[in-house]
Formats: sequence, structure tokens, C-alpha cells
Amino acid sequence: AADITERGARLHDLLGREEEVKGDRQAALRFLDTISSNMEGGEHTHVQRSVEALVERCQEDIEATKKQCSELSADEKALDAKIRKKRGELERHEKRLKSLRTVRPAFMDEYEKLERELQKQYAVYLERFRNLDYLQAELETYHRAEAEKLDENDRSLKRMQKRLREEELRILRGEQDAPGKLDEGKDDLSP
Repeated sequence: AADITERGARLHDLLGREEEVKGDRQAALRFLDTISSNMEGGEHTHVQRSVEALVERCQEDIEATKKQCSELSADEKALDAKIRKKRGELERHEKRLKSLRTVRPAFMDEYEKLERELQKQYAVYLERFRNLDYLQAELETYHRAEAEKLDENDRSLKRMQKRLREEELRILRGEQDAPGKLDEGKDDLSP
């Protein structure tokens, strides 16, 4: 039933294109009529030679295609052989890699021991470095505080010296003040 439906649909499509191909079909029929009615020796031989030339070219094309197919087949076999060889090499290399991963080098124990020792030494170094940094900061703070004390003492000493000089100048000029004023001056001298 499906076959009948398909053929019916195809026939419908072909009949729909009848108008398009009608002119071509009539030209081909005229050509065949002309050839069959004028089958003289020269034209018939010309047509026969043309057909034979076409057939010969088709056969050459077929031979060339067969040759290409055989070459492609040989190339395919060579590539398959190369692929098999490379797969074998890959498998061998993967096995070698797996065996190398499982083997522990002879120096690995010594390496791990030295690495642990290095970590201990580094921890000691860090502790000493931090202590040294802390002590340097404390020493700098101490020096700053001492310098500030010395500066303050120097300023205080200079103020006292200035007051004493002023007092001496007043005494030398004869400006002796009343005893109450002298006591006030003494109070000013005290730090």
C-alpha cells in the first residue's frame, strides 16, 4: 500500500512538470526521427564513433576510479598498521609509567628526613627572627624614651639657668626686692 502511494505521488509530480519538459521531449523526438530517417553511412558512422568515444572515456574513468580505490585501500591498510603499532607503544608506555609511579626512589627516605630537619630549623629561625625583631623594637622605644627624658632635663636645666641669671642680674643692679618678693622668686626657681 505504501509503494502504491509513493508511486502515485511520484507520477503526480512528474505530470506536474509536464509543461516544463514538453518542449525538451519534442526536440529529442525530432532529433531521433531525423537520425533514424537519415541513417546514411556518414552520419551513422559519426554517431557510432561519438558513442564509442564516450564509452571509451567512461571506461577510462572507471579504470582510474578503480585504481584510486585500490590505492586508498592500500593507504588505509598502512594507516591501520601504523595505528596498531602506536597503540602498542602507548600501552607499553602506560605500563612503564604505572610501574615508575609505584617504585619509590632509593634516596626518598633521606630526602624526607632532611625535609623534616629543614622544617625544624626553619621554625627555630622564625622564632629567633621574631625575638630579635621584638628586642630591636623595644631597644628603639627605650632609646626614644631616654632621648625624650634627656631633652626634657636639658630644657628644664636651661630654664633654671635662665632664671638664675635673671636673678643674679637683678641682685647686681641693686634691685633687691622685699623679702616677700624674694620668696616668690625662689618658688619660681623650683622645677
